[in-house]
Amino acid sequence: MPFTNLFFMRKNLFIAAISLVYSSVFAQSTINYSNWQPIFQDEFNGYDGLEDLSAKWRFDYPWGPTLTGNVGEDQYYTPQNISFRDNNIVFTALRQDPPITYYWEENGVQKSKELEYTSGMLFSKVPYDPGCWDGNIGFTYGMFEIRCKMPKGIGTWPAFWLYSGPTEIDVFEFYDDKRMFTTTIHDWNNNGTHTACSNHFKKSLGKDLTEEFHNYACIWDNERVRIFFDSVEVWSTTREKTHGCPATIIINLGMIDHAFLQSTEFVVDYVRAYKVINPSEPITNDNVWDKSYLVTTPLNSQKAATTANTLLLYEPNKLVYKGSNGKMKLFENNGTEWIGTEPPISYSSNNLIKGSLITDSDQRIFYVGKDNRIYSIANINAPNIELVDDGTLASYSKVSGAVGSMVVKNRLLYYRGTDNKLHKYEKIGTVWQHQLINLDYTSKHLIAGNIAIAPSGKLYYRGGTGRINEVVYQNGNFHHAIIGPTTIPDADKIAAGAITIASTENEIIFHAKDHTIKKYVWTGTNWDLAQIAVTNGYPPIRNALCINETGDIFYRDNIGKLSMLHSEGSQYTHEYPSSWGSATNLINLTNDNFIADNQGIIYFVNSQSNLQKFFKATYIGANVVCDENDYTPQAIYRQGTTVDQAYQVYPNPANAFIVINNPSGTEIDMEVMDLQGKRMNIFRLSMGYNQLTIEDFPVGMYLYRLSNGMAGKFIKQ
Repeated sequence: MPFTNLFFMRKNLFIAAISLVYSSVFAQSTINYSNWQPIFQDEFNGYDGLEDLSAKWRFDYPWGPTLTGNVGEDQYYTPQNISFRDNNIVFTALRQDPPITYYWEENGVQKSKELEYTSGMLFSKVPYDPGCWDGNIGFTYGMFEIRCKMPKGIGTWPAFWLYSGPTEIDVFEFYDDKRMFTTTIHDWNNNGTHTACSNHFKKSLGKDLTEEFHNYACIWDNERVRIFFDSVEVWSTTREKTHGCPATIIINLGMIDHAFLQSTEFVVDYVRAYKVINPSEPITNDNVWDKSYLVTTPLNSQKAATTANTLLLYEPNKLVYKGSNGKMKLFENNGTEWIGTEPPISYSSNNLIKGSLITDSDQRIFYVGKDNRIYSIANINAPNIELVDDGTLASYSKVSGAVGSMVVKNRLLYYRGTDNKLHKYEKIGTVWQHQLINLDYTSKHLIAGNIAIAPSGKLYYRGGTGRINEVVYQNGNFHHAIIGPTTIPDADKIAAGAITIASTENEIIFHAKDHTIKKYVWTGTNWDLAQIAVTNGYPPIRNALCINETGDIFYRDNIGKLSMLHSEGSQYTHEYPSSWGSATNLINLTNDNFIADNQGIIYFVNSQSNLQKFFKATYIGANVVCDENDYTPQAIYRQGTTVDQAYQVYPNPANAFIVINNPSGTEIDMEVMDLQGKRMNIFRLSMGYNQLTIEDFPVGMYLYRLSNGMAGKFIKQ
């Protein structure tokens, strides 16, 4: 297909009639990078100028510096709008006053277009797979990935896409909703008819897509296109046919007509193309995370407290937890379903649960009551509450209200007292005996965090200066030490907050003050500080962490999602048990009440105080089916469409209302849509000037189409 026809094909802007469908499949696959080999990549590191790019890229389209067939685009691409910063490539859009007048010839007719911005783009010019015709170069099938930070401001239109002529894959296009991107698969050779299928993905929590870098990728083969966000699959489709012809890689910062921005930046860290190494091996990890409620319709009586450290795996398939009413609750799986009950315990105002719900090897349950004293239940099936006390009801028997203030091992109960010192209870016969662990309790040795206990009974806690304190019982005495050298950087100290220290026998895992996860490793003679080595990177920790006996680390990250670091010897890989694409908070951690068993099942309390779990399940592909009635997309902006001045709205930008003149001799309809094709309203325009209220519209850009064929756009401020 000759290049002279290509500008008709790219980006029939703002597809209004495509059904944008969210995937309903919970389990999501992740990219198995170990079976992908990079065959083309640009890290944009160490470049001195654009000449370093010229072997791989051109800086405009082969047919010109803009897309003449799409009147919605408003930029002129130049290499001068490309720069390098911090080992990233930066595309800058700059407003031009006066606009650039661009001329071209179409079917023997001279045409022109006013372009209000200059901007930057890259268009790959590297041949790899055999072409379908002379001049067809690029990559046929594979995985294509970019890491970037989206531009700020209303009216931006960056894109990462693959284009061959018959096939176009828009991995992302990004408009005014700064949490959402749109993906579209185009078939430009469907018996002479252009068809397309679109979907969009919205990031529900944390910073928006203009504030931080994220990875966007697609896997394209002869059957399916699959889209990934931060290595997690968010949707896929077989609905549109793609053609096995090489496609070029295009990265561009487009601008929408009348964007009203002076400048904006689109920052890219790297771009890569991959081929499968071994076709017989998995290219994605299909044993992936699913989620479910313990019961389909939770009862109010089954709701859990959000207090951290009050959810306990009492034994396999049996959960004990603090109810929202402060009483002990029980969920037990009988093999087919979870049954929720409330053990028949007699409560007073003192022995309602406050926090720190733990169990020992004898299946005895301990918790801190409302009066900050320790209570014990020997058998959950025949519960009888016992006060843990030496008979004096002395103040030293009270426990700190901080999270994680109590641990138990080998019938020895250690706790952080209200004096922030370390105490012990041991039951000898029928009597609880108390002991204050005698340490040099200067301010730096007082307990200022949770207590962790190793399998051997060694104790660790955060001291008053943020250092890890170790307490070991040897030869009839308790010995105390501070882990690490005499002085350490502030970033290597332990953060304040919920559970910040966890321990195995030879490792102390901790939440550092720089919000990374670090560990001390016992070499046999010393504790050595080590970074957690995560092969694919991991988000900062916000609060509580826990580890299971297999060495996996679970924590609540900086955007409130549950993160998992899967142990692979000395290395870890990061996973998100929760779906990135969910539009609901019911799978996100709004609290620190979660646990993980040794099979990797994670139980947590959601934002509605109901118990849920994450578990590994078999992935089922999320095949998006577009509405067959809208099989052929109807674009608002088409080649040659213009807006008569009489039908333009003002003021533009607008606030509470817009005015539009209808000079025709009859009433007409005005349909208003947002940039994703959602209909906002249909106004009936009388003859003459019409004032239309838009004060309920969210801030952003809107498109309008009149029943007489005219179309335009306006901005709501």
